[in-house]
Amino acid sequence: VERHIHASRDEKRKGYTRSRAISLLSFFPELRVRNILQRLLRDTSSDVRRIAIYTLARTFGDPGSASLVDRVAHAIRDSEASVRTFALRSLRWIRHQRAVGLLKEVAEKHKDRGLRRLAATTLKRRKF
Repeated sequence: VERHIHASRDEKRKGYTRSRAISLLSFFPELRVRNILQRLLRDTSSDVRRIAIYTLARTFGDPGSASLVDRVAHAIRDSEASVRTFALRSLRWIRHQRAVGLLKEVAEKHKDRGLRRLAATTLKRRKF
């Protein structure tokens, strides 16, 4: 876990290496991993932010929490389209009623037609 944490935070590493390290952190559902993933949501690299939000939701979404849904909602407003898309997809893995509400809201009201469609599809794919 330490090597993955170090690689995920090392801005000198290439995007793929950082993204892969972040993804592999999902095997360690620990508080320190959650904290690292939350810090990575503020990274300057959109590649890092998008995999960090998805990994955070996938790893800590069951049981989910209102604060996790709030972090995803914030990521849906990111300046980069890929981050918004990954954030929306991550709602599939969060077992919390607010996640369902956010998906419905985006599906019905978001200005981006592509995100509206993705929200509707993600809502159908939820397992719980």
